[in-house]
Amino acid sequence: MKNPTNKTTNTTKVARRTARMRNLRQGTGYIVIIAAVVAIAVVLNVFIGLLDINFDMTSNDLYSLSDDNKAFLDQVKDTNIEIYGLFGVNNLPSSDYNLIMQLLEDYTSNYKNITVTYVDPDKNPELMSKLDPAGTLDKQVGDFIVINSDGKDADGSYYSAKKKMVKANALFYQDADVTGVVYNYSMKAENAISGAINYVASDTTPTIYYLTGHQESDFKANFSFMVEQLDYSNYAVEMLDLLSVNQVPEDAAAVMIINPKADISTDEKVKLTEYLSSEDGNLIVFCEADDEGEKFNNLQSVLATYNVSMNNDIVAEASKYVVSSAGSSYVFKISPNRDDAILTASNMNEYQLIMGYGRSIRYLSNYNQSLTQYNLMSTSGSASSVAMDENADGNLGSMMMGTAVSSTNGSKIAVFGSSTFIADSIYSNYMVNWMAGAVVFKSVVEWMVPVENTIYIQAKVIHTDNNLTITTTDVVLIGIVCIIIVPIAVNGVGVFVWLKRRHM
Repeated sequence: MKNPTNKTTNTTKVARRTARMRNLRQGTGYIVIIAAVVAIAVVLNVFIGLLDINFDMTSNDLYSLSDDNKAFLDQVKDTNIEIYGLFGVNNLPSSDYNLIMQLLEDYTSNYKNITVTYVDPDKNPELMSKLDPAGTLDKQVGDFIVINSDGKDADGSYYSAKKKMVKANALFYQDADVTGVVYNYSMKAENAISGAINYVASDTTPTIYYLTGHQESDFKANFSFMVEQLDYSNYAVEMLDLLSVNQVPEDAAAVMIINPKADISTDEKVKLTEYLSSEDGNLIVFCEADDEGEKFNNLQSVLATYNVSMNNDIVAEASKYVVSSAGSSYVFKISPNRDDAILTASNMNEYQLIMGYGRSIRYLSNYNQSLTQYNLMSTSGSASSVAMDENADGNLGSMMMGTAVSSTNGSKIAVFGSSTFIADSIYSNYMVNWMAGAVVFKSVVEWMVPVENTIYIQAKVIHTDNNLTITTTDVVLIGIVCIIIVPIAVNGVGVFVWLKRRHM
């Protein structure tokens, strides 16, 4: 007779063996799945690496071309451009040059007419001589040379090719930390490099002259950031002593007079009047308030031809428009007046320009049908002015601070009662206001002297505040997720696994 106990024991053993086999199969299945996932991940990683796919995850597209730049580069696709970085790839002038190199990869990957080569000048003197056979370029490590290679000579040299240097100090805006250590705060290389491409791809470069000899502000020294922007848009800026020449140079696209302390001479008045009698004559005048009360009779005579006069006063604004940090009611913010001819940006009226120690401007009563006038900017109705002439009275109410006038003969003038809005002195602390002023001034220049392509690409911040800002709402949501949702989810998974294993 068989023992029932043995039968039960055997059944239990079979059940346990079956369970172990099932667990083994499941465990083996999990291992296979994990191995397959890992293998797929490795294969995908290698494959994507071979494709050289990159994604710019920065909030300001630090490594990517801006849309405005792409629109410009689309216009010069038929011009072959060679860019040379004067440094070795294993010996960068600074670690931030990695940003520029990655940005340049976006140039070459999107535009086949652009090539980029990095060369150590000390190790490749032969190539340096080929790029600059005349030895006229001031080349330093960290600079870039941009060349229109369509103008390359038959012997392969670049003597006749149009070229432009991009200096290392034009690639970054710098700032200093609390300890005084200087660092690269933002990158402006995209604007500088595309500006150089604009120059070498253009057939001509208009020249704007600024007068000297009347204690004027030095445009290149005191308005260097504005000079930089004009350079990127393919305008050359040069100094002019009108007393030392017989006439305004024939290549003068425009003449500027910037905050003179003394009047122009009668001889200069004649030369400017003759220059403005041609259709290519253009004059831009900045003339801030003068403590000495200079009346500028000769300059006023030139402007009177265009029905414009500068008042001998200094303008103050109501307190709500005053720049508080300036500590003076003579330094204030003003909005330009949008129009369909010059200041065409749809949001132009929202711009805020900083005007400092300016004089008001008025139209004369001599109406002339041959002239078209544009009131570019005016104060609020709460403004006032103090006359510099003790025998004259100031004004109350809205006053014009900038105007432009065109004549039927083709000549144009622009007159501003202040130059502060584009001066270097406000750039650091009022960058947004300076940029608005730069747009206004460039719009006037482009209205006077149109160029084929004009670009402005905003600098991109490199170093940002890394502190994490969390709002009250964020704190509540994080608390709900961490204290309630995550524990419930973990416990739920644990209960599910326990129930499933219980019934195995």
